[in-house]
Amino acid sequence: MLLHFKDRLEHIKIISWLALSGLLVPLGILGEIYLGLSPVFVLLGALSMTASVIWMGISFLKIKSLQ
Repeated sequence: MLLHFKDRLEHIKIISWLALSGLLVPLGILGEIYLGLSPVFVLLGALSMTASVIWMGISFLKIKSLQ
């Protein structure tokens, strides 16, 4: 979606990096189980993924309201 609308959306790189940092969730789960690490990586990944989805949704709503 971001690639398709890259000309019309703002802050594409920030949204993309937030979505990619959502990969901390599975890495944090594995680190917690196998290495006994803190679940902070799971929480950071979940927050960043949620923020990217909300930010992208708001951006799409702004595009829709401009038309």
